Amino acid sequence: MDITFPHKLTLRPYQYPLWDYMEPCSDGKRAFQVWHRRAGKDLLDLQIMVKEAAKTRHNYWFILPHYQQVRKAIWEGKTREGAAYLSFIPQELIRRKNKQEMYVELVNGSIIRFVGGDNPDSLVGAGPRGIVISEFALQKPSLWNFLEPMLLENKGWAIFNTTPRGDNHAKDMYEAFKANPAYYTSLLTVNDTGVVSRAQIDKLRTEGWPEELIQQEFFCSFEGAVHGAYYGDLLNELEKQGHITAVPYDGAALVHTFWDLGLSDMTSIWFVQFAGKEIRVIDYYEDHNKRVSDYADVLLNVKQYKYGSHNIPHDGAKRDIESLRSYRQILTEAGLNNVRVHERTPSVHLGIMKTRAMLSRCWFDKEKCKDGIWCLKNYRRAYDEDRRSFKDVPEHDLASHGADAFRLLGETLGSYEPGRKDGPRSRAALPVMGVKRGGISIHVRRFG
Repeated sequence: MDITFPHKLTLRPYQYPLWDYMEPCSDGKRAFQVWHRRAGKDLLDLQIMVKEAAKTRHNYWFILPHYQQVRKAIWEGKTREGAAYLSFIPQELIRRKNKQEMYVELVNGSIIRFVGGDNPDSLVGAGPRGIVISEFALQKPSLWNFLEPMLLENKGWAIFNTTPRGDNHAKDMYEAFKANPAYYTSLLTVNDTGVVSRAQIDKLRTEGWPEELIQQEFFCSFEGAVHGAYYGDLLNELEKQGHITAVPYDGAALVHTFWDLGLSDMTSIWFVQFAGKEIRVIDYYEDHNKRVSDYADVLLNVKQYKYGSHNIPHDGAKRDIESLRSYRQILTEAGLNNVRVHERTPSVHLGIMKTRAMLSRCWFDKEKCKDGIWCLKNYRRAYDEDRRSFKDVPEHDLASHGADAFRLLGETLGSYEPGRKDGPRSRAALPVMGVKRGGISIHVRRFG
């Protein structure tokens, strides 16, 4: 039987260069697409991945920012025309689909796995030969550090795609790729593709779309903060002022930690020192699916700072289902001293305002706090696409855990005495806060 790629997909003229660059997908090939919304990034990249998986038996990963997105957007997703995303994988190539783990096994033994970038540690076992990282601007900056060694070992290829989300790691990666003549880069706005007309853009404006969102989504603007971000403008200003730089650990000062406990989600921890009015944010750590005592082990045996207080939110008083001990008690028994549980704040928005007021005093270590800074830049109000307006609540996503932990610092700052390097005045609780395989001939159309 003969199968020709692209399968069920008619390439648009602007998609041909990437298709040709990635044929064949080989050792070290890297591509970065900064394409506007509705430009067909994911479908094109999926076709490239399926084609390569049909030709070369190996593991392939298609990575979206959130695991929960995978089922909705890919596994059960449909195009605007109503075609299922998975229908673009030729049925003749499929040996089986695993709905629970969301992977497709091809008849030649290749595995195409759809995963979330919010859980990179779950990507265990044999590494991939090819990956697609979808919406890279919404992925954690450290994700590529986790993936790149596996690709180098397997002589693999990678495609990044994104629509801009402010001046962040995605822009930095795009610029770095542009400087390498061996890599493919492409930035396409609606003016380049013609997929969305000027009249359609004007209609969005009349419907209430903010101009900065239109510029971001359809004209690929990296300028400004993430739309609706609580702290993005202030973080951008701190960068201009040189407050996001190397911030070394001062061994003569205590380190205070501020947590968001992810009992079934991400746990985030900030490491902070105080010097006069300066708030020195020297480190950030996050992980998930660990026991609470495991985080104490990280602080004591991996980070090994000289600690003052460990500040955890109100749910730290809850009891662990298995041990029936509170999380504060578990951390204390694991070796952490001065663990403080803070009452629930009466208003999240009040805490956000206190945090905004505090940020001008902060200095962040650029490398150790990289993921945490990303959280702060991307922490934003939830947006109602149908009403074209913001909701009065923060978006609960990858950024919210690190931002919630940092807000605990903003809410408790009043208990720290300016000029003291050792933090709280007392130990009292702080105030409220064309290849042939298996009889199947694979044909690939080239476009020049």
